[in-house]
Amino acid sequence: MSNKIIGIISPINETSEEYIKLISNHKIKYEIFRNGNNFSKYSGLLFVGNKNFNENEISLDLFSYAEKINIPVLCIGWGMQVLNYFYGGKNESKPNLENKFSNNLKHRIFLVPGSKTSFTIGGSGWVNILRSKPRLVTNKTISSDLLVSAYNKDLKVEALERPGHLWILGVQWHLYDTSLLPSGFDSIFLSFLDRSTD
Repeated sequence: MSNKIIGIISPINETSEEYIKLISNHKIKYEIFRNGNNFSKYSGLLFVGNKNFNENEISLDLFSYAEKINIPVLCIGWGMQVLNYFYGGKNESKPNLENKFSNNLKHRIFLVPGSKTSFTIGGSGWVNILRSKPRLVTNKTISSDLLVSAYNKDLKVEALERPGHLWILGVQWHLYDTSLLPSGFDSIFLSFLDRSTD
C-alpha cells in the first residue's frame, strides 16, 4: 500500500461514503480533513459534497498549499463551488439544490476541446450525461483564474479547471457510479488517484 494520503474535504455533517469506498478499493490511504493546519501530509485533495457551499466551512489555505507543491485537486459538486470561490469567483446566494431530477433524466453538455478535462476523458464535444444538482456557476460568476472545461446548452458551467501545469479540476457531476457515466468519464477520478500516488 502506498504511503501517500488523500485528504477528503466535505461539508460539515456530510460524509462522502461512496468516494471513501472507491479510494479504499484502490488500497489508497485517506483522511477526512475538517479544520486546522496539519495538511502537509496530503498527496492529493478531494473536495466533494452535495449541499450548497458556505464560505465559512473550510480552510481555503488548502488550495495555496496544493499549488505550492503541485499536488492534484479534484472538486466535485459542492467542491466545484469551493474552487470557484477560492479563486475569486462568485457563488449564487440561493442556487436550487433540491433533488428534483429523475435518476434517468439526461441532458447534453459540451466538453471543451484542449482542456485537461476533455484530455483526461479522451474526447470532446457534445455528450449526454445524467443531470445533477445545478450549482449555477456561469460565465458571469466564474473566476477569471479558472477556465470552463464543460458547459450545458444554457451556458451554465458543468466543469472548470485551473490553467497551466497544475492539475486542479472541478466538475458538477458525481463520479462514483461508473455505470451511470458516459464512456471515459471514470478516467477523471482514476487520473486523480494515479496522480495522488505517483
